[in-house]
Parts: sequence; structure tokens; C-alpha cells
Amino acid sequence: MTCAAGYTIASLIAYVSFWLIKKKKHILFIDMLLGIIIINLILWVRNPYGLFWLASFGILFLAILIKGSKKAIDNLVLLIASVLLVESVSTAYDIFIISLIQPHAAGDATNLSQLTAFIPAQGWGIFFFAQAIFFIIHGFKKGLFRLGEGEIQHNYRLEGTKEY
Repeated sequence: MTCAAGYTIASLIAYVSFWLIKKKKHILFIDMLLGIIIINLILWVRNPYGLFWLASFGILFLAILIKGSKKAIDNLVLLIASVLLVESVSTAYDIFIISLIQPHAAGDATNLSQLTAFIPAQGWGIFFFAQAIFFIIHGFKKGLFRLGEGEIQHNYRLEGTKEY
């Protein structure tokens, strides 16, 4: 289950992050990230490098929540959501290409192909990339990537005519 869930959950989290931004739930998004950091600190991460990075991001998020302006919070959340989106698609694309070129060295796709003898690594690579693209297309259809209306006014006054 872990092999199959990694790429799918990454795409789902990227989609949910933009959905939260669209719904103006920036603080909830940061709270969720802090929750994930705390769970990782408690359950999984033990090396000093990982502890340092998790603690650094946790402190940064807390500082921005406490002292940051609304604009700083909005920009941070948008940056994190964008990185999640790009990484979810690029890693799915990478595993797709590796599964085509070197199916025996395609990580999760190879592991899943060994567990499911009837689906080859290439099939899992296609699945991972297809689900990432599905979340992107679904996000566009739902308007999740149109985050603002902009501040440009389009009312032009032409001589002798009405406003357009």
C-alpha cells in the first residue's frame, strides 16, 4: 500500500492545498503542515539532518502565523502549494520515464510490479503519471489555479463613446 499511495497522496495533497487556497483557508493549510511536521518528528525522523529541517520549517511556520502579515502568509502558502504541485507531477513523470527505460530500477513501480505479477512496472509508471495529470486537469476544471482577479481595470473611455 505504501508504494501505491506515495505518488497518489502527493498529487492529492497538492490538489487539496490549492483547494484550501481557493477557499481562503491559508491558516488551516499551515496548521496541517505543522501537524505533519509534528507527526514526523514524533514517529519517523531520527537523524539530525531531518530533525534540523523539520524544526526549522516548524519554527518558520509558527513565526509567520504569529508575526506574519496576511500577505506573507498568502505568499508562503502559495509557494508551498506550487512546490507540492510541481514535485507531484515531476516525480510521477520521472518514475514513468524510468519505468519505460529501466523497468527493473523504477523504485515503487518495480516493487508493485513484483507484488502484482499481471501489471508490469511500465503499467504502474503510466498509472502514477496519469493520476498526476488527472489532478492537474481536474484542478484547472475546478478553477483552482485562478487565484486572483488581478488589479487591472479594463474600463476605457473612448472619445464620443460609452465606457467599455
